[in-house]
Amino acid sequence: MDEMRAALELATEDELQDLTAILFSRKFNPLDYVHTPEPIEVQSQDRKAWLDALEGRFRFLAADGMTVLRGRTGQVTYRQALVQVCKYLKIPYSNQLATIDLEAEVFLHLLGQVWKKLPEQEKQKLTLRVQRQLLKSELKEPLPLLLQRDPLGLLFKGGSAIAVTSMLQPLVLKQIARQFAIHFATYEVAKQAAITGTEAAGNAI
Repeated sequence: MDEMRAALELATEDELQDLTAILFSRKFNPLDYVHTPEPIEVQSQDRKAWLDALEGRFRFLAADGMTVLRGRTGQVTYRQALVQVCKYLKIPYSNQLATIDLEAEVFLHLLGQVWKKLPEQEKQKLTLRVQRQLLKSELKEPLPLLLQRDPLGLLFKGGSAIAVTSMLQPLVLKQIARQFAIHFATYEVAKQAAITGTEAAGNAI
């Protein structure tokens, strides 16, 4: 089984709905408005048909023009798509890396880009949140002390993600992703509230 299908099989319904909304968004190609079904149509099918549709759409979007014209999008693998993403984003990688490590490279690179744009105060809050969560996590092996003290600093300031990927377990990456999501949800709400409050104050003057 291809890694893509294996991941889809493990996904929750909420995760599949989010993925459907992304993959079937009608912005990738003008022809999407003619041939691509609405996300609600895709997720209304039984689970197998739903996964088939997601897998097919992913391969279609990941394929280059010649592959599409030759009708060979079904031959595009998840690993090939990850390699293309690494090339596009100029992420250093090795062909010797397992697919899950390539995935981690892309994940860490994208988080690093978001991290750079955060105010220093928000970086400190997020670091504390991740530290606390990692201490609570039931890991098979204890994390290295450096990773416990400054998990995000090690990832985003220590150079290539390749150097640290081997130290990270999937659970660690999952916890970091979860804390990023929670923090950003709170951060965006607070920022929007501040903007709304400023506008209201301005109108009252």
